[in-house]
Amino acid sequence: MRNVTARMALFSLAVAASGCAANPLVGAWVASDTSNPALQILIRLQLQLDGQAEVTATPGTVADPRITCTGSMTRSGIRWASTNATLSLLGEGTCSGRIVCSGGGSSTETDCTTSPLGVIHGAGSYTLSSDQNTLTVGERTYTRR
Repeated sequence: MRNVTARMALFSLAVAASGCAANPLVGAWVASDTSNPALQILIRLQLQLDGQAEVTATPGTVADPRITCTGSMTRSGIRWASTNATLSLLGEGTCSGRIVCSGGGSSTETDCTTSPLGVIHGAGSYTLSSDQNTLTVGERTYTRR
């Protein structure tokens, strides 16, 4: 009887643990921001099982081959929650880093004070593909990584 009770306890623990992971949004997602035709920004959204979230922006393709962009910006310490239709990013967290682009006779710098990444929070509706590998939040489409 003790053996059956121990097995049931282990089974219950396994079911409880897997139930926490049932949210299909948990994981790393990557999208491309092409709102600036001169510079594509890659956005990585990390949604962790414990409710923590992190957003990182890194430079992608630059339209002018004379210009190089380096660096990254990260907003961490924010939380996330979801329903079956809404994804919410909560709290201010902290933003660090910068992206610097130089060449062609000029240099520009984007940091947390001049980037939307500096104020990322709020809620929006989302759709998740049937294979759970494509997440669309508002007008931005992310791919699972």
